[in-house]
Amino acid sequence: MPRATFYYHLKQMQKVDKYASVKDEITAIHHENKGRYGYRRITAELHKRNFLLNHKTVQRLMKELGLVCRVRMKKYRSYKGEVGKIAPNLLNRDFHADKPNQKWVTDVTEFSLFGEKLYLSPILDLHSSDLVSYTISDRPVLHMVTSMLDKAFQKIPDGTNLILHSDQGWQYQHRQYQQMLCGKGIRQSMSRKGNCLDNAVIENFFGLLKSELLYLQEFQSMEHFKQELIEYELVPEDWGGSTIFCPVSAHTGEGIDELLDMVSLTAEVLELKANPNRKARGIVLEAQLDKGRGPVATVLVQKGTLHVGDAVASGDEVLVLEAMKMGNPIMAPCDGKVTSMQVSEGQSVQGGDPLFTVG
Repeated sequence: MPRATFYYHLKQMQKVDKYASVKDEITAIHHENKGRYGYRRITAELHKRNFLLNHKTVQRLMKELGLVCRVRMKKYRSYKGEVGKIAPNLLNRDFHADKPNQKWVTDVTEFSLFGEKLYLSPILDLHSSDLVSYTISDRPVLHMVTSMLDKAFQKIPDGTNLILHSDQGWQYQHRQYQQMLCGKGIRQSMSRKGNCLDNAVIENFFGLLKSELLYLQEFQSMEHFKQELIEYELVPEDWGGSTIFCPVSAHTGEGIDELLDMVSLTAEVLELKANPNRKARGIVLEAQLDKGRGPVATVLVQKGTLHVGDAVASGDEVLVLEAMKMGNPIMAPCDGKVTSMQVSEGQSVQGGDPLFTVG
């Protein structure tokens, strides 16, 4: 080793750590919050304590101290690189099937409870969205996937030429798995690397399954969870059930129009109609006094019907709005007939929108 290099490193070892106090503060914040804070939240907390550091510096110091946020659970990933033959993407995001046993999708998901892990491997038919077969295992081994195939193969004849789509997990690259598909006359399809949308149907199935079953219920043991998993019967419409799911966001407005369309469609199919002989009743969601228009309200009409052409007199009760479980009558502003009706039972309106017109 050169002499200069030796004395350089010796000098660095004797140098005072300028981040010593910051490291102590980072460690204290980490333990105060029981390991829930990552480097971004710790950076914000340091700023409150007058330690002005860049978040990248905090991230580097946390790495040196071995401090890691434990809130984000590590997801199960079956991809281990190209350990076998990669099949082409035959499905190509075409999730429509004209007949049963034409297109199947499969994947593996992980459940973590009570320090134990459970793995579910199902096959979904894209025509009916029904479960063709599934296996549950304590370990993500090859036998779990091959057993699932054996159960599915009992329901179809040989040579159907159907497509079985999956991701690029090591199980699906295994020679035994691919030979089983080839022997049954099934074409193998794989998603592109790191592209979960290529297998969106099965990913959506896992997401709803965990949201409705895992996150909304408390379990006494892993065996209790297994029993509930088997008895899980809430099947969305997209999978052949009768429950309609509409993803919506109040923040971005996404899916609101689709939700209203589904409500109207359900009302039409189930023949949900307002009582034509009953005065309209509803709920005032919010009310305010507008300088130009006077009192305005956001109203949800729940019951009754107001017909165009109904005669009203000034002061007559035309609508009854319900707020805080109290009925609030809306009077006609003048004598005449109802020439137009802008609201109906079950309809939501915005503040300032007209409810009816008297001519």
